[in-house]
Amino acid sequence: MQILGDIRQEPLTDARLRQIVAHLPFYAAVIDRDHRYLWANQIDKTLDLSQVIGQTNESFVHESCRELSHAAIERAFKNERVTYYEALAYREGEMETWYGIRVVPLPADEVGKVRALLLSTDVTLRRKAEAALRESEARFRLLTEALPDFVVVLDHERRCEYLNRDPPMQAMRRDQMLGTLIDDYVLPQERERIVDAIQRVLDTGCAASFDLLGSDAKRTFIGRVVPLPPVDGRPRAVMVNTDISPQRAAEEERRALEARLAHAQKMESVGQLAGGVAHDFNNMIMVMGLHLEAARELAHDGEIDSMCHELDQIEIAAKRAADLTRQLLAFARRQPHQPRAVLASDLAASAMRLLTRVIPASIKLQTEIRAPEAWLMVDAGLIEQVITNLCVNARDALADQPGSITIEVGQHTVLESEHRLAAPGPYVSIAVSDTGPGISPADLPRIFEPFFTTKAPGKGSGLGLSMVHGIVSQHAGFVTVDSQVGHGATLTVFLPEVAPAKITVAAPLGPAKQPERARILIAEDEPMVRRLIANLLRRAGHAVVEAENGARALRIVQTTHEPFDLLILDAVMPEMGGKECYERIHALQPKLPAIFSSGYSADMLPSGFLREHGLRLIAKPYDGKTLLEAVEQTVVRSRQQQLTR
Repeated sequence: MQILGDIRQEPLTDARLRQIVAHLPFYAAVIDRDHRYLWANQIDKTLDLSQVIGQTNESFVHESCRELSHAAIERAFKNERVTYYEALAYREGEMETWYGIRVVPLPADEVGKVRALLLSTDVTLRRKAEAALRESEARFRLLTEALPDFVVVLDHERRCEYLNRDPPMQAMRRDQMLGTLIDDYVLPQERERIVDAIQRVLDTGCAASFDLLGSDAKRTFIGRVVPLPPVDGRPRAVMVNTDISPQRAAEEERRALEARLAHAQKMESVGQLAGGVAHDFNNMIMVMGLHLEAARELAHDGEIDSMCHELDQIEIAAKRAADLTRQLLAFARRQPHQPRAVLASDLAASAMRLLTRVIPASIKLQTEIRAPEAWLMVDAGLIEQVITNLCVNARDALADQPGSITIEVGQHTVLESEHRLAAPGPYVSIAVSDTGPGISPADLPRIFEPFFTTKAPGKGSGLGLSMVHGIVSQHAGFVTVDSQVGHGATLTVFLPEVAPAKITVAAPLGPAKQPERARILIAEDEPMVRRLIANLLRRAGHAVVEAENGARALRIVQTTHEPFDLLILDAVMPEMGGKECYERIHALQPKLPAIFSSGYSADMLPSGFLREHGLRLIAKPYDGKTLLEAVEQTVVRSRQQQLTR
């Protein structure tokens, strides 16, 4: 460009012009206003300049390019601006050669003659490459238009240069997309991710692939972007979009089946873990609790406040450990429970009384009782715990921000085709709704998994909803979830409804005039637990005989002439378990009542066994008051039944 500036500067003598042109590294010639050569440089040593001087430029140009050449030179003279054109050279006996010719108008010489400078470079190789590229692109079009995929060629600005068909993911024609940005046809929620991937291909020349949705957000495509040879030094790329919606649907169905299977296996395996840990864990918890009671009684008359405070702290820790055990057993569907007839509305009211102490004032807590006379046959304590856990979960979702939590009690008839895991018939629904942020689609399938939580470390164990699932399943019910991000969540518990006509209420026993004294046989394999139970009962005035397992208890009954008033049997013991021990003693003394205790699981006793024999089960860990009340009630009932016979 500096050379052109020097050539076009004024004034320019003929000698100076010849000097500059002679040293140019490409073909250069000066022509007059009639396009005739005045002189040229000697780049081509085989060229006889005498055959060139005086000839018109068009005489050396192929006839197909003469008109183009003439027009370009005329524009340069007329506008006094540099023009450029490409023409095929015409020289007999030589190979076809293309030149790129730049026409530079020059200042008039000393006598006022107008001239122009022609600067020519060989562009044959580039022209051949472009021809080959056009041929390649023609083959490319032929190939791509036969493909079932949607193919787009993009220029360096991500504009659509070519489309093999109308876009399947857009309701428009391909001619409407030509020249427009591909960015405009990507869904807003995916635009940044996909546009960045395309731009990386253009910038780096490395291929990329990604998933993208159609405009209806239902069909799924996989996009593959690969670089193409640059044009004029500018990068290009081709994007091939394949509709994988059928394969994706089949894959999602397979994953859903695998997830359900994995979920069922996980629930069962964790349930087995919970049951195994609970046995020994509960024994130690009960030891802690009974030691606390004995220590408090002994210290009652002394000035040992600091000791009582420390003991209280241990008691709190023991209760927390016991709660964890109950949760583990509950979500594993192994929690022993004692069902009774109860109104669903009463359960909601009872839960409300507890929740008013744990739900902050910024959250409006309310109930909607649409079925005030709906009866359930459930363990009231466990179902209250379900309602409480759901409400606490809703509270945590609101994160103490203003909002509302609603407990709704209603009735619902489940049809045979409505829920594959529930028996058809009438159900009571207990729904807990909140106005929180909702549950993300990614988390929704996992909310009932044990130990899964979205809360910060230390803020939740991940057992709350798993426990809900376990308790509800244990009561032959099911749970549904309805949630959209930004619109809160509703978790609905469905439990089988009981007709009022089927409800029988036991007559109250009435308080005894004085505590009943009884002769009791205890069979418990854990020595510390057995000793503490025995001492507790002896302090209450009972006569106690201890046995380390069921086999020993059976021998005591067989060899002792003085009758017993009550058996207290651990469900799981070495040599002979509680069930076998009871059945063999029952064969000898059919009227002898028994209380079973278990820290393991209700599954250790066959379904219906306790109900069939009118037996009571108390779950470990229990406190002294629970045991003494169970003993008192069982002994009183047994003696009343014997008096009425």
